[in-house]
Amino acid sequence: GTKRVVMSAYIAGGDTQELKVPLGTYTIYYAEGEVWCGEKAAFGRDNTHLERLVGSFQFTRDAEGYNGFVIELTQRVNGNLNSVEVSETDFSELVPDEPSNVHR
Repeated sequence: GTKRVVMSAYIAGGDTQELKVPLGTYTIYYAEGEVWCGEKAAFGRDNTHLERLVGSFQFTRDAEGYNGFVIELTQRVNGNLNSVEVSETDFSELVPDEPSNVHR
């Protein structure tokens, strides 16, 4: 509920990435586009599509180990992961001035 950025990552289309997300409950936002122009510009002013995954994602640990998610951002008919478009203003509130925890 704080809109504090905990983690950010650039993942090129077709690539996979395993991220060690700190324990907690999160809302996941993402930007997508064709040509990456850097952290500040993303995919360019008119070429960046901003989304938020519907629901919250809880990362926990129990006696059996770490519990997280596999998230695949590939559009599928009858898929089970929905997203909604967010405004540039809503998204820019989440972008830190200086990245504090960027994984590459």
